[in-house]
Formats: sequence, structure tokens, C-alpha cells
Amino acid sequence: MRHLLSVLSISALLTGCLAQTQKTLVDLEKGEKPIAPPVITLKMSKYTPTTGRTFKDIFVVNFSSKCTRGKCEESYSRDGMTDTLKANTAAQYGFANTGPYTVNNNFSDLMLYLSGIVYSQQNLLYCALSQTESTSNDIIKYMDDRNATPVVQYLGLRDCERSYLGLNPNLFDFDKDGIPDYLELRCGLNPKNPNDAALSLTGESISSLEKCKRHIAIDEAANSPANQLFAYQYKLEIEKDGTRTFTVSNIPVLENNKQNLIAIYMVEIDPNTSKTYLSTAWSLITPTPTRERVYRFNYWVMSSATTFNQEISFP
Repeated sequence: MRHLLSVLSISALLTGCLAQTQKTLVDLEKGEKPIAPPVITLKMSKYTPTTGRTFKDIFVVNFSSKCTRGKCEESYSRDGMTDTLKANTAAQYGFANTGPYTVNNNFSDLMLYLSGIVYSQQNLLYCALSQTESTSNDIIKYMDDRNATPVVQYLGLRDCERSYLGLNPNLFDFDKDGIPDYLELRCGLNPKNPNDAALSLTGESISSLEKCKRHIAIDEAANSPANQLFAYQYKLEIEKDGTRTFTVSNIPVLENNKQNLIAIYMVEIDPNTSKTYLSTAWSLITPTPTRERVYRFNYWVMSSATTFNQEISFP
């Protein structure tokens, strides 16, 4: 039965991610005007590719906010499911809005939802003790202190999830399309299909990969009034000393003393072997009216021991 559920889960996810977004496609009502959200800018300096590698891509995402259908909503659980979606699926799936793993410690609410594994089936899921965390080094792990009792939270794909989805636990980008598997799931893409990232569901020149980077829903037009307001903007500059500066602006954020979990994924490639490498960092940012909205920092990699899950703190 466990094997059957595994097969069903994989099939549901890998054939249903796009259908899930397509069937809920809703156009904005005529005359409805989106409201520009508060935004911040990240400016990362002093980046130099690791020796023997070249820069491939960078992804920045505010896990606390999701903009779609003409508005930005909070995701208290920071798992790609908005508070509204968590509330609407709670009865069927058993989800709570306290974190990314509220019904099973080894299978995230997002994966259960995309796979269609309802509450009555979740007790059939099996996870070997050796697969309870992750060996792919793409997990964002942090201490969530928003409640009375702080807890360690994980955002990413654990080995159990990768196994059920038919992915390699040792790889962060199974289909080699340039997007980390976890971000593909959050964007509604198939982490086993190397071709879907280059396509456009809306028939425009903006690919799903670019929409995923800019945090535009892949089934929405990039040039809509709302998405022109919400889309992240990326800029790369080569400095005189040869280092690179990345500026990512127009990042929608939550205000009113709410934390924003900002994650950064840096992808490099070995041009000789085509093997890709990942570095990750994160920061908890609480914008205030008195603070400048540009957050500046230097690239965090100092040695192989400090490549993954680096916390960036701002004064």
C-alpha cells in the first residue's frame, strides 16, 4: 500500500502541478486596479565565482509573501501556501497555519497538497530514518521565534520527499534546467521535466523560468498591471576589481512589525563537466519606516564550510 501511495503521489504531482494552476486561472475584473505593495531591495556585492566554475543564475524569494491574482498575501507558514489557501484546505488535508510541516514531520504541507494526499491517506506515508532530513544541502533551516515556543523550521525538499517524487536526494536540480527543485515546486513546475522552464503557458516571450525568478505566477501574463507592479527586478554589475554586484529590487514585503524570510539561491556551473553547484543564504527582515529600504551585504561564501544556509544579519 505504501508503494502504491508513492506511485500515486508522484503521478499526481508530476502531472498535476500545471493543471492545478491552470484550472484556477482567473482574470482580474475590468476596472480593478492592483495596489502596489511595500517593497525592499537587496544589494549583494563582492561576488566572485568559485575557482573552476562560472556564474549560472541567482534566485531571491520572500517566503513570507506571495503575489498572485492581482494581490499580495501573507504566507505565515512560509511554504508557498498563502494563509487563505491553508484555511481553505484545512478540512480536507488537516493543515494548520503554524509552519510548513503541520501534519507530517517528513512531508511538507505543500508536497501533500500538490500530490493530492488527503488527511485520510497521510498515515500511509513512510519515511526511513535515514531520509528524515536532506543530503542535497538546499534546505533553509532557521529558528522561528514568532510564537511563545521557538521551533526549528525547514524549507526545502527532504530526502523522503525526493524519494517519493522520484528525485535524487544528492541533487538540488534533478532535471538540470537551472531551477532548484524546491523552487520549481513552489512555482508550479515539474522538477523532472527539463523543458517546462523554457516554455510560456501564456504564449508570451517571458519563460516560466523568468516568471519563477520574478515571482510571477506561471499561468499569468507578465505584462499585466499587477505583475508589472509585483515582479522582482534583477540587475548585474561588473565592478572595477572584477567582482560582481547583484541588485534585486521590487521585492514585496510584509510590514506592521512582521518578519519577512528572504532566501537567496546562487547557482554556479563547471563549464568542463556541466555539473551545477548551489550556495544558499537567508535573512529575517522586518522593515521599519525609519530604515532605508536597501539592504546591503557581501557575498557570504568564505570557504566550503560556509556555503549553505548562511544567515545574513542586518543592523
